[in-house]
Amino acid sequence: MEPPQFTISAAEPISAPSSRNASRTSSRKSVSLSSSQRSSFFGRKNDILVDDQHLKTFDMSESDDAGNIQSLRSVVFDGISFKLTWPSFWLWLFGTSITIGTFITAYLVTDIEGHEINPGLVMGSAQTFVTSCVVIITFHGVHAFQRHPNPLLYYRAIMDLILSIRFLFDPLWIYWGIYQVDNVASCRYLSAITEFLFLSADAWFFVLTLDLYLSLNNPFTSVKRNRRIYVRGVSLFAIGLSAVVSSKQGLFGFAEGNFCWTYAKRYDKLANHTEANDFFSFNISTWVAFFSWMVLFYAFAFFVLGSSFSRLRMGLNKTMETRKGMLRDGALSIVSYTVYWTVGFSLYASSYNGGATPHQLRMDPVFKLYCYVLAGRGIVTYFLWFVINSPQLITTKWLDFSEDGIDTNISAQLNTSLQSDLLEYTVRGMLRAIYESDEIVAAAATEDANGQRPAPRLSIDSATSMSSMRLTVVDTMPQTKARVQKKGVKTPLPPAKRSVHFVNYRPSTFASLRSHFQLKTDDFVASFEEATKPSISEGASGAFMFFSKDMRFIVKSMVEAEAWFLVKIAPDYRNYMLSQPHTKLTRFFGCFKITLHGNKFYFVVMENLFANAPEIHHRYDIKGSWVNRSYDNPRDGAKVKCRYCSMQFVYHSNAGKQQTCPNLAGPHEPNVVLKDDDIHYRLRLGAAEGRALLDQLKRDSVFLRDQGIMDYSLLIGVVDVQYKVDKSDAGVENPHLCDSISGPGLYYVGVIDILQTWNFQKRMERWAKIWLRGKDPRGLSAIEPYPYQVRFEAKLRDLIATDEYSSNALSTNCATKHLQPLFAHNRSLEPVSFSSRPTPQLIKTWSTPQRAGPARMASTEDPSVWL
Repeated sequence: MEPPQFTISAAEPISAPSSRNASRTSSRKSVSLSSSQRSSFFGRKNDILVDDQHLKTFDMSESDDAGNIQSLRSVVFDGISFKLTWPSFWLWLFGTSITIGTFITAYLVTDIEGHEINPGLVMGSAQTFVTSCVVIITFHGVHAFQRHPNPLLYYRAIMDLILSIRFLFDPLWIYWGIYQVDNVASCRYLSAITEFLFLSADAWFFVLTLDLYLSLNNPFTSVKRNRRIYVRGVSLFAIGLSAVVSSKQGLFGFAEGNFCWTYAKRYDKLANHTEANDFFSFNISTWVAFFSWMVLFYAFAFFVLGSSFSRLRMGLNKTMETRKGMLRDGALSIVSYTVYWTVGFSLYASSYNGGATPHQLRMDPVFKLYCYVLAGRGIVTYFLWFVINSPQLITTKWLDFSEDGIDTNISAQLNTSLQSDLLEYTVRGMLRAIYESDEIVAAAATEDANGQRPAPRLSIDSATSMSSMRLTVVDTMPQTKARVQKKGVKTPLPPAKRSVHFVNYRPSTFASLRSHFQLKTDDFVASFEEATKPSISEGASGAFMFFSKDMRFIVKSMVEAEAWFLVKIAPDYRNYMLSQPHTKLTRFFGCFKITLHGNKFYFVVMENLFANAPEIHHRYDIKGSWVNRSYDNPRDGAKVKCRYCSMQFVYHSNAGKQQTCPNLAGPHEPNVVLKDDDIHYRLRLGAAEGRALLDQLKRDSVFLRDQGIMDYSLLIGVVDVQYKVDKSDAGVENPHLCDSISGPGLYYVGVIDILQTWNFQKRMERWAKIWLRGKDPRGLSAIEPYPYQVRFEAKLRDLIATDEYSSNALSTNCATKHLQPLFAHNRSLEPVSFSSRPTPQLIKTWSTPQRAGPARMASTEDPSVWL
C-alpha cells in the first residue's frame, strides 16, 4: 500500500474587513474587551474555575497503604540496621574515641602555656572540628552521600566547623589583641561573628524541617532552586541578628563561660551580682539573639514531625519504603538535635550558680560539661550522618562518580515518592474524566441521531447536573493493567479515609475536540500505561511536565491564571480548531484540577508536536523579537547530544576541551533549542506550500491576537536527511560530481505557549527591561497582543519562502547542471510515513522529479528541487 503523502494544501482565504483601519480597530477592541472580561487590577470579576456550569467533579479515594507505619517508634527502629560491619565499627569507634579523649582532656587541662582557657569550649571545639571534617570529606568522596537532604546536614557541618575554629583559636584572639578579657567594648565584632556562626548552624536544622514540610505540600518544587534560597535565607537571617547584637553595648559582651557572644551580667563589674545573676531574671540579649529562636525552631520541628507522620503514612504501596525511609531520616534528625539541646539546657540549669565568680564557675565540673556540650555539637551530626547513610559505601563507592548516582545528587527521594503518588492519581482521574465525558457525548450524539430528546443528565455543562455527576471512585485504573472500570462494577476495597478531589473543566468542549481528532479513551489508556519521569522547572512555580509512555501526549502543570484563561476561551478555541483543519495551534485535549492533601494542581493534556517523529536535529523557537533571542549554552559538564552527529558528549565552555564532531569541521555543538537570532536560512517548501503555511499561521496568530494572547512561539523541528545521488550517463565522466546531498528534509511546525495574556506581570516585565536594563522596546517579547501579532507575521514572511525558484539563482557550471537533475530524480525524495494517523504539523521539503528525456541528456534548466 502506498504511504500517505504529507504535504501542505492551500487553506481557506482569510476574511478581512473592508478597510485596514476597521480591522485594527476591531482587533484592538476585541483585545480590550477580552482583557476586561478576564480580570480587573485587584482580581477577577467572576471565577469560572468554580462555576458549576463549566466543570464536572468527582472524588477518588487515596490508598491507605499504611503498612508498618503505625507509630514513629516503629518507623525509626524498623529502618535502622543493627548489623555491625567493619566500616561502621571503625567509624563508630573513631567518633567515640574522639569524644572520650577530648572530654577527659577538658577536665585535665585548665591553661595553655600560662594562658587561662575555657577547657570545655576548647576541647568540645576540637571534637567538633574533627567530626565535622569527616562529614565534609565523606560528602565529597561518596556520590551517594550527596542525595537530598544530605546537603542540608553538610551545610550545618560546615558552619559547625567554622564555629569550632573560632573557639579553638580563642586564646590566640586574646594573644593577638583582637579582644581584651577586661574590655567589653572590644568584643563587638567577635560577638557578631559568634552570633552569626551559632545561628547559621542551628538555622540549618530549621531548614531541614522546613524542606521536609515544603516537600509534603508540593513535591514538584525544585530542589536545587530551594537550596539556593535556603543559603540566602540563612545568611541574611544570621547577618541581620548579628548586626542587631553588635549594634549596642549591653546586647554583646562576655557570655557565660567568658567568651565573646551575648551579654551576661555576671561579667559586669558595676552590676549587682546577686540580682543580676538570678536564674529567672530575663536576659534580653540572650533571648533575642538565641533562645527564642531555638524555641521556635524546635516547636516547628515537632509540628512538621507530626504532620509528616500523618501525611506519609498515606499513599501507594510501591512508594512505601521510600516514604518510610524519609520519615525515619526526618524523625532521627529532629529527635537527635532535640535531645542534644535538652541535655544542653539541663546542664546549664543544673550548673547555674548566681553567686559564683567567673573563676569558680569555670572550674565547676558541671559547667565544664555544659561548655563541652555547647561546643561539641559536631558529634551529633557525625553519628546522625552515618545512621542515615551506610558507612559501607565509603569502602565500596569511594570516589565512584558513576552515571547511576547522578539522580541521587540532583533530586529528592521524598519528592520522587510523592511525585509518583500524585502522577498516578492524576492519570487515574484524567482517564476517568475522559472516559465519562466521551461516553456521555457519544450517548448524546446517538440519541440525536435516533431522533430522541437527550436526557438532562447528558448536559454535563449545566448546573443542574452537578449533583448527579459527583461520584466516589475507589479505583478507576488498577495498577496491574491500565483498564478503565465500567459503570456498575464495584471494587471490594475498604472505605477510604481521605479523598482526592478531581475536577474536569469543560468536559463536553474537550470531548468534541478529542472526537474531531479521532482520539478514543482506549488511546489514552494505552498511552498512559506508563509515564516518563516528570521534568521540573527551576522557577518559583515549580511547574512540572511529563510524557505518556509512547511520547504522544504531554501532561503539563499550569498556574491558576492559565487554567482560568483556557477554560474561558475553550469554546472559541474548539470552534476555531474544528473550522481550521490545517491549524498549527497546540492541540489541547483536557483541562483538569486535582486536590491532594489540600494542595491544588492544575494541568492540561496536549499532543506532543514531535510524537512519532524521527530524531529531531534542530529545534527553533521563533517569536519575532530580537532582544535576548539567542540560544543558551548548557552548563559545563552536562551531557548533551550533538545536533550534527547525534553523539553524546560532555559540554565544555572552553573550546579547547571540546571533542571534534565527525560531521562538522569543528567541535560538537549541543542540540539545544535555538531562537530567532540562530536561524540563518529560509524554509523552502515550494511556492504554493509556503503560501499555504504562511496563510494558516497568519490565521492562527490573528485568532490568538483576538483572544488577547501574546508571547507565543513558532516551534520548528528540523530533520536533516541525506540522499544518494543516482548515477547519470551524462555525468559519469565528471570527477567533481557529488554522490550524496544532505539538508533539511522534514519540518515539524506548531504554535506553542498560547495561554500567555498581556497581564500585569508582563507589563512590569516590559517596564523593567526598558527602564532598568535599557533594552530596545521594539524587540522585546513582552508587548501588547496587536503589535506582537504584526511583528510575528512579519517574521514569518521573512522566514518562509513563498516565491518561485528563480532561474538565475543557480550557477550554470557543469557540476550544478548535473547535480540538481540527478537529485530531482532520486526516489529517496518520496514522502515517508512515520505514523498511521494524520499529522498536519509534518511538512516535507518540496521536490518535483523531472521526466528524463529519451536520450537521458542533462537538462539545461534549473530543476524544481528545494532544501
